[in-house]
Amino acid sequence: MSELSKIYENIKISNLSKKDISKIAESESEFIKENGGALEAFSFLKKVEHLVKTTLDKIKDNALNDVLKGIDYAHGVKCSASGKTTYYYDNDRVWCELRDKLKEREKLLSGIKYSLEVINEETGEIETLYPPYSKVSEYVKTEF
Repeated sequence: MSELSKIYENIKISNLSKKDISKIAESESEFIKENGGALEAFSFLKKVEHLVKTTLDKIKDNALNDVLKGIDYAHGVKCSASGKTTYYYDNDRVWCELRDKLKEREKLLSGIKYSLEVINEETGEIETLYPPYSKVSEYVKTEF
């Protein structure tokens, strides 16, 4: 029996709906917040997250093959094949020029600390430059 199979047996998650799982997560979160141990739970769950993400990445091609063969339901989960289209514009000269101009503008704006009035060389008009603003989001960094 694999390590994951042992975990599955202990959790008994196979028969739970998404709504049931969300309720359990909400209940567990509230319990942890009220009773302490958030860092321990967070650290443990980051390891579980790593286990799940790594395993999913290793088996996704096999799962897609199963879905393409018509095997599309397991543990109360309906699966279907889907695709994502990514567009690349770097073969267009105008797009590349605009991208480069944008990079230059960002570099200019990052170099100023306060708003600044300058003359636009192309139009002769006075325009106000404003420094970029930033937003810092705090998070817990994990290493193991």
